[in-house]
Amino acid sequence: MSNFLKNFSIFKSSLLVGLLFYIFITFFTSSIYKSESIIDVSLNKTESLSTNIVSSILPTSGNQDAFQVKLYLESREASFLVRERINIATLFQDKNIKIFSRFRESKRHTFHEYLQDKIKITVDGDSNSIILQTFSFDPADSKNINLHLIDMTADFFNKKTKLASLNARSNKICELYSANAGILDIGNISMPIDTSIVENSSSANDLLITKAENFKDFCLEKLQFDKTEDIPELLNIPIYELKNINAEASKRIIMDLYQKSMDAVSDTDYMEVIAEPIISDQPESKRAILYSFLVTIFSFIVLLGIRIIFSISDEFKT
Repeated sequence: MSNFLKNFSIFKSSLLVGLLFYIFITFFTSSIYKSESIIDVSLNKTESLSTNIVSSILPTSGNQDAFQVKLYLESREASFLVRERINIATLFQDKNIKIFSRFRESKRHTFHEYLQDKIKITVDGDSNSIILQTFSFDPADSKNINLHLIDMTADFFNKKTKLASLNARSNKICELYSANAGILDIGNISMPIDTSIVENSSSANDLLITKAENFKDFCLEKLQFDKTEDIPELLNIPIYELKNINAEASKRIIMDLYQKSMDAVSDTDYMEVIAEPIISDQPESKRAILYSFLVTIFSFIVLLGIRIIFSISDEFKT
């Protein structure tokens, strides 16, 4: 064995490995097509001036939405949703797709891992935009997957906005109770802990929605049945003055509550499409020559290292 390693040509062997790798890429892998879109996920245009001022002082906070979308689209939940939306058998398991490019599900190679090679999500920090690149073996399929990701991004923001609106409405209802119950009675608002909602919730979002609804119902009950009559005397405030204050505070809270309710029934305006995904007319380059060259260099280094190791070991034996 050692004589063979000393006598065989490292250069020719490396060229042979590189040639075999070139043949493998060229004839045993399918060509893929790319579709690319660019979407802007800037902050909601209807946000308050104070929020925009904070965003200008802390510019990095504006990128949070874009990175959240990136994390979401790269998650296993997103892969599960993509699998439900598209026909895997047609897109990734068709017999016309060459065997080394075809999706074959196993314990070691899941669809989530396979899909990560078919999507590329890049965040442009300067513009707070997301570049969505999708790859498939048919140009129309690549565009279709890209559109699904855009649709999932819109659903992500809608779900996020509606949950935030629901929490805000629940808080406003409790503020309404506080305004009418009296300042000194605020500390008595304490919702009992109910761990049963965990077992009764089918998802994390369902859990948060249930908690918000329970909190709202708790405050509604307080608002309707809890009355505090002795607060004016404790504060030494004339009752008519306290009623005026409560009326003004209630008016502002109800206006905010109405606005939050409108947010819950309207789609978010976080997203704008900067560049549409299109159907590519050319497949992506396989870079067979480049990869084969790198494999040749790598093989040469490995084989040379093996020969040196065996030569050193023979010297120690003698």
